[in-house]
Amino acid sequence: HHILTVTGGMALAGVNAHGVSVFINNMHCNETHIGIMWGALVKEMLLCESAKQALDFLKVNLPCSGHNYLICDLDDSINVETTGKRFEVTYDSSEPGVVFHTNHYVSTLRETEVLSMQSKTTHARHEALQNYFDQKRLSDLTYDTLVQDVFAGQAVSAVCIRPTKNPEDASTCGGLICDLKARKGEIFAGLYTEGDVHTIQW
Repeated sequence: HHILTVTGGMALAGVNAHGVSVFINNMHCNETHIGIMWGALVKEMLLCESAKQALDFLKVNLPCSGHNYLICDLDDSINVETTGKRFEVTYDSSEPGVVFHTNHYVSTLRETEVLSMQSKTTHARHEALQNYFDQKRLSDLTYDTLVQDVFAGQAVSAVCIRPTKNPEDASTCGGLICDLKARKGEIFAGLYTEGDVHTIQW
């Protein structure tokens, strides 16, 4: 396994030897419940041998609060929004395509969102990504192109956020980039452009 961790978060994202990858986005909802801490949930999902199996595990082991989970393998890409009590699959495809998510609900679960706690940058980041992908053909979206355009900010500067002097402002703590076909990727601390980038293989 390769797992992205930060202080207080033992598994923000990860990929296992089967090529199952799990990525999360934090969201705030008023529908919480006793359940699995999301970091432990990610680690358990990474014990699965397929994205479908990881989805099945998630369905019966919901986190205790609101999160988004992007679950992928070589065959499937699945996006799931959760509260502490419910889930909704917003994307499930084995066909070529693009799926992305930022820190707000897009499904019917948005009725549970605590708007006062919503990230101030989430809609701008979502719109920037939508505009970028609307202008691209799938054949143009190579691993290297996405890394430079999105993570290095050459085309979409709104996604990775530099820290400000205000500790309450959002900032990028790190990331995980996977090329499931090539069985390799990169994991980084802070901003991708800061150079603390490590190559991974599985």
